Amino acid sequence: MDDVQRLASRRVKEGGLSDDDALALARAYSIVGQQQQVAQTIRDHRERKAGQSPEFVLKAGLLLAACGQHPAAAELFNTIPPARFKDPAFIANADLRKIYEAYTAARDDRGVENALTAYLPRVPSDWRAWVDYAMICVARGQREKARSAVDYALKHGGRDAEQLISQVPQLQALRDIRGLGIGYGGGLSPAKPAPRRR
Repeated sequence: MDDVQRLASRRVKEGGLSDDDALALARAYSIVGQQQQVAQTIRDHRERKAGQSPEFVLKAGLLLAACGQHPAAAELFNTIPPARFKDPAFIANADLRKIYEAYTAARDDRGVENALTAYLPRVPSDWRAWVDYAMICVARGQREKARSAVDYALKHGGRDAEQLISQVPQLQALRDIRGLGIGYGGGLSPAKPAPRRR
């Protein structure tokens, strides 16, 4: 609580905080359970000081996401150039997963797609992420990409992925190589045809 009081008084006396102090104040509010103050602190800082670095925006967005403020987090993440998401020096895999989850919770399909296109090449074994990517591809009419994503989900998720995919008709249909909605051999390969009679 001392950090909250010290930083809040400094914000008033000095007319603003540095990026690091603004994040420290927001974190302190989070620790004491004042989630609305977290969002307000970040919003106020952004209004007072234009041109925050992508690093600040990333940390602030992750803090908002951790507090359940997903739409506000997604709004911040959308200000980061998508190419930065692909830079492992800028963002760790675990944080990229959190960004993808925040976009998902905020129902920001474009953001989910941007995060997943950066995340999946770095963590290809995350079968649930492949299923989500397949759903986005289906919604956009990108059938081949969706089919490939389903294949990766099945490869890495086994029976768990198969069970989830079987509950989504659009994805189940992709398991059939002809696209007729008839699954063959658990969706991994077509069954052998019956011998022809002469």
